[in-house]
Amino acid sequence: MKTATLFFFLCAVLGVGIAVAPQLDAKVPNQQVVAAYFPRTVVFANVLLTGDYLIVHDDDNADRGDACLFVYRKAGDAPIVAVHCTRVLREKADTFRVVTRQLAAGVKEIQEVQFAGTSVAHRLF
Repeated sequence: MKTATLFFFLCAVLGVGIAVAPQLDAKVPNQQVVAAYFPRTVVFANVLLTGDYLIVHDDDNADRGDACLFVYRKAGDAPIVAVHCTRVLREKADTFRVVTRQLAAGVKEIQEVQFAGTSVAHRLF
């Protein structure tokens, strides 16, 4: 856990990380929503992302076994990514947290996200 957290903060300091806006209030119960900005291209479930996005996790969908992690270009759009996740217990996150791995020079793949104020991370699969 310390390694992943340290890695995230080092990436942010070096300018290759992910800048995240404050968490938005979810309008639908059982959903977590965050506005995220990716200054450099990242891979999220085989989709290249650069710029501003909304990332949403729907607990009800997860409980049913449906796709539960969504990425939207902006509110009201259809999702550009819809994937299943595995819930992983973590220490409570003070801010939105992203775990990545290096794919190629300058390209990182998102493996896990965790919403601010929660003790559960969402690992992509």
